Amino acid sequence: MANVENVALPKGTRLIFGNQEYVIDHVLGAGGFGITYFATSSHGAMTLQFAVKEHFIKRLCDRDSLSGSVSYNERDAEDVENSLLDFIAEATRLKDNDLKHPNLVKIFDVFEANGTAYYIMEFIDGVSLRQLVQKDRNKPDDVNPLPENTVLTIMTPVLDAIALLHGARITHLDLKPDNIQMGKTLEPGRYRPVVIDFGLSKHYDKKGNATSTIRSIGCSDGYSPLEQYSGITRFSPTADIYSLGATLYFALTGRRPEKASELQWTLAEKELKAHNVSPRVCKALEHAMAKTPEARTQSVEDFASELGIRLGTPDDGDTTVLISPDHKKNHGDGEGGKSSAIKKYLVPALIGIIFAVLGFFLFKALSGHPEQTPAADTAQHVSIDAGEEETAPIEVPGMDDALSGHTKPQNDGKAEVKQEEAATSITSAAAPAKEKQKPQDAAEPSGNAQKQAYDNAMKHLHNGDIDGARRAAAGASPEDRAKIEQAIKRSGFED
Repeated sequence: MANVENVALPKGTRLIFGNQEYVIDHVLGAGGFGITYFATSSHGAMTLQFAVKEHFIKRLCDRDSLSGSVSYNERDAEDVENSLLDFIAEATRLKDNDLKHPNLVKIFDVFEANGTAYYIMEFIDGVSLRQLVQKDRNKPDDVNPLPENTVLTIMTPVLDAIALLHGARITHLDLKPDNIQMGKTLEPGRYRPVVIDFGLSKHYDKKGNATSTIRSIGCSDGYSPLEQYSGITRFSPTADIYSLGATLYFALTGRRPEKASELQWTLAEKELKAHNVSPRVCKALEHAMAKTPEARTQSVEDFASELGIRLGTPDDGDTTVLISPDHKKNHGDGEGGKSSAIKKYLVPALIGIIFAVLGFFLFKALSGHPEQTPAADTAQHVSIDAGEEETAPIEVPGMDDALSGHTKPQNDGKAEVKQEEAATSITSAAAPAKEKQKPQDAAEPSGNAQKQAYDNAMKHLHNGDIDGARRAAAGASPEDRAKIEQAIKRSGFED
């Protein structure tokens, strides 16, 4: 089959679903079973951003250049159509289950068109974990493995998200560095790891049986366990645990593990030790990546415990990790330990003091002018972020430098779009840097100030900051304050 550029939907293609229209802009990523696009949808003066996953089996499918329809040979029809049914069934189930976790990508809708199927999900602006470690997959030796503490910090919310998934009797079955997106947040240097691409996921009943017929098998060499190659027919969290272990191995070493059937742990452990990985983490990975499901770590919670991390108990909203432009320098204590400590603690403290002083004088200068509002970014694009129960994202000072040269990854309708629900998740990209409390004796803000307060409140809500949203809402009009309270209730952040 031709390269993805030759079979992907061209820029400007319009996908119509009910009263929604999605305009394809460019390809975000492609795998063996699908192509993911960046798309936009206009709603009045706003342009919403989405990621669109298209079912497209790379080795079996082609596309009609005129109609855009997906085509395949008659001899492959059964395989393609069975895979398509799986794709639709599992994406629809994930959408309907509405699992709320800030580190699981949100699916909005599923529909059929062009002889295939699509699902619409939130767009995560950032880079994949794979790209963070290895910018170019065609240059396997050009890697920057991450230090152990950084990997564990990134993977903690990911493990928590997969634990929730398994609690709903769903397995992802395609966990790998390409499917963990490091999403940017409104705060520079802070990132939200998000699990994406549920094209191979499966749901099971209480007895462990698949709730839909398993018609297709998908595997990723190095990340899929041995039993996945012959097909997994029962609920098996250990398959995802193997993949999580393999993902940690890649992040720590910059090397993709050997295919499960060829993996020799003595060699893998040697590679881990060469990158100063602690004995505790080495042992946890060996257990997670055992050959048989019975010998493997049995739950995500157990895996987290063996790694020395706790799930479901995030810090007080300030989980941070430092990633330098050259990750290799972060391994071990060495000569740079003292300097790293200074950079990690003293420099941020000094910067904080400087901003606090400047903020105080700025507040004093502007507090006598209640109608004066800070200049806002005039960008018209807004993003839907449906991580409905947003927790503190990971702070990564210096990561922007480390990511220089990266490009954005990510990797006839039958249902109606819930426009009202989508509207509650929209937050404007135009936002001031800081909120200022309105003095108690200040005059009622002007219309512009009220609108700015409303935008700021929605920005805080988008980032999961309920208290900040309510503080900002104090300067909004009564009608907008009511809207904000309604949006907070719908968001699920207070559940």
